[in-house]
Amino acid sequence: MKYYIISSVVCLVVSFVTNINESHVKFLSKPKVVKQKTTVINDNTPFSPKALKKALELYGIRNSDIVYRQAILETGNFKSNIFLENNNLFGMKHPYIRRTTSLGRKRGHAKYSNWLDSVRDMKYFQEFYKPRIYGMHKGDYYSFLNDVYATDQYYTIKLKQIDV
Repeated sequence: MKYYIISSVVCLVVSFVTNINESHVKFLSKPKVVKQKTTVINDNTPFSPKALKKALELYGIRNSDIVYRQAILETGNFKSNIFLENNNLFGMKHPYIRRTTSLGRKRGHAKYSNWLDSVRDMKYFQEFYKPRIYGMHKGDYYSFLNDVYATDQYYTIKLKQIDV
């Protein structure tokens, strides 16, 4: 009986091996490993618009496309003195109620040790307003910015006009 079972198994294996076609070979061969280039963002990363987009993604900033537009508008396309001197991408004021990475005030705005701290502070800003903004659609987020963030009545209109 054992001989019969063993010989049946051997026949099945031989039959399988001799009937392998190209699709089986692809399935059985090792998959190709595709190396993806990873971008490392840290406090020493020089500022660039590309690095900012990556940081917004890495920190899970809500409505990152709108927040990116905010950075362009608030910094005058990354050329304003508030950005260059304070590392302040979003025109943030130093907050006194919520958690912050701001070192204090300079020229009436929050000052950060580096541009990435400004992104981290945006995350803290969004977390502070989490019950209000999470799950919002883009249109609602623009309304939120008008209510809580903007000092210019045309702020969101200007944001929407920025092409990224």
